Amino acid sequence: MRLILFIAILSVVFIQCNIAKTDEKIEFLESFYELYIDEISQKNMDIEKLDSLKIHYCSQKFLDNIKNIDYNPFIDAQDFYEPNLRRFRIEEGSDSLSYEMKYPITDVLEKVIFIRLIQINGRYFINEIR
Repeated sequence: MRLILFIAILSVVFIQCNIAKTDEKIEFLESFYELYIDEISQKNMDIEKLDSLKIHYCSQKFLDNIKNIDYNPFIDAQDFYEPNLRRFRIEEGSDSLSYEMKYPITDVLEKVIFIRLIQINGRYFINEIR
């Protein structure tokens, strides 16, 4: 009986730890997108602030990969409608480091951006977007 109780308690603790880790990564991505959308929505966008956000939230490998592209990989667009973009949501993907950022394009269509994180020295970074 005690063994079953012990296993049940360990299972609950394990599940709670996994939920906390997932929530931490979702909060990380939500924080990035809230700050990023705030900045790209400004009439006089501050490029230095935008670069600082990218450096803080993205891996160097990812930043190197997006240097010469002609669209915004974070929203998968060149132009956007701000009210729709602000309705984004982050959902878990197929594994513990994969996520999806979704925002409505129209009333029936939504854009889905696949994001892969990497953990370096205990911190998460955006490492891939497709």
